[in-house]
Amino acid sequence: MALAGMERYEEALDYLNRSLELDPNTAEVWIHKGNVLEALGRKGEAELAYSKANTLPMSFAGGDNL
Repeated sequence: MALAGMERYEEALDYLNRSLELDPNTAEVWIHKGNVLEALGRKGEAELAYSKANTLPMSFAGGDNL
């Protein structure tokens, strides 16, 4: 998300996609991907990412599901 904070959205998206290849069941990463896609003006893809996130359990820093 540091890359997104520096408005390096394409790079951020690349790293998020790599992360999702390793673990596609992480809701937080899907949410971050949606945020980056929105920043890139790719609203439809962002909505798909948010929809995927809504199907997965959220976790917090301790790794436990909410």
